[in-house]
Amino acid sequence: MHYDYPRVPVTRLLDDAAQDFPESTGLDVAGHRLTYRQVLDQVDRLATVLSGLGVAPGGQVGTLLAATPQLLLTAFATWRLGAVVVLLDPNATPERLAADLGRQRCQVVVADDAAYPRLAALKGDVPAVQHVLGTGIEDYLPFPRNLVHPLLGRRDGSYARAPRAEGVARFKDAIRRTAPAVRQAPVSKDATAAVIDGARLGHHHIVAAAFALRLWVPDVQAGRETLLMATPPWRPFGLAALVGLGVLAAATITAPVLADPHRALHGVRRRDPTLMVVGGASAPLLDLAEQALPSLRVVLTDCPVDPERAGQLHAATGARLRGGLAGPAGLVAANPVYGQAELGSAGLPLPDTDIAVLDPGGSPRPTGAEGDIAVSGAAVPGDRWWRLGVTGRRDADGYVWLTPNGNSPGAGVAPTADSRDGAAGTG
Repeated sequence: MHYDYPRVPVTRLLDDAAQDFPESTGLDVAGHRLTYRQVLDQVDRLATVLSGLGVAPGGQVGTLLAATPQLLLTAFATWRLGAVVVLLDPNATPERLAADLGRQRCQVVVADDAAYPRLAALKGDVPAVQHVLGTGIEDYLPFPRNLVHPLLGRRDGSYARAPRAEGVARFKDAIRRTAPAVRQAPVSKDATAAVIDGARLGHHHIVAAAFALRLWVPDVQAGRETLLMATPPWRPFGLAALVGLGVLAAATITAPVLADPHRALHGVRRRDPTLMVVGGASAPLLDLAEQALPSLRVVLTDCPVDPERAGQLHAATGARLRGGLAGPAGLVAANPVYGQAELGSAGLPLPDTDIAVLDPGGSPRPTGAEGDIAVSGAAVPGDRWWRLGVTGRRDADGYVWLTPNGNSPGAGVAPTADSRDGAAGTG
């Protein structure tokens, strides 16, 4: 299947959502809602803030953020400036964080308050970081929960707040004080938009991954869906879902905001989520979805799913649970939501994606034979096969089956030098 993806900056997707559905809810955090018009306004305010901190086209902004509104706002504000967002794991160790920041040279980092102490401990080791915007989920909780959350957190020791210091400002305060005063920076067709797990993704890679995922759920209704984000947004699958099933579909985006998944999912039940994305087919979240989320229609994950689990969820809610396989920018394979699904497999290639099974020398393996899974296509950087770091096979119908415990080191970190046609030769 081929689709002519628009060659536009990722920000165009938010501009279109705000133009077509300005009063539709774009973000819903525990009942605190921002319309798409308000989301766009805050993105442009934050872009002005980042510009004032010296972020220019080609500059880099790091994020140490969970699935919060701040991550979406920061990504789109960075893209508005023609800059690069570097999505970092907020739970990373100080050693990993130092390596990632040293390699990427981020000028500004937007950090969860809980992650700030690890960042502050690196002062002097990452001289490129000149400014930090600290934030917490309470910045987007409704009253009175925005006050209660810090009080309860101080009681049990879970609450943190980045202290006032040179180069440290509050995310929400900076937005509140700043009027939007920037325009979309020119973005070349090959401009880098994001760095995830070491992969440098252009705007066209993210747009293609977003459209491919959106096309995979054929009955999505623009402006009428509610997307429950239960997967890390700093991973490729999470970013593709946030952009493709969220912004591109002008959906209401919500996420659990508590550490306790039972309380968190019951908290979003009132929002009647219709779509859900789950990282790693999290068993606790799926158990709770069966009990608490009867509004669900489609649940997608980035790994093969147990057919019995899919049957249980469908019987309980009517939702279709479908597994897949993530590449550098999002899903590269998935089971069809409607029609023939081979549950237990990673599914079929998404639109404009080629999947090959290669031997160690880079030559293609025959149908049914096991080898390294590699991909190429519209959402894959470069014009060469990108090895995913997992082993598996493809059957005669084209479904990808992964080898149990067949992961190899370096999954998704860097492409090989194998050519698209499978010619031998590795770099």
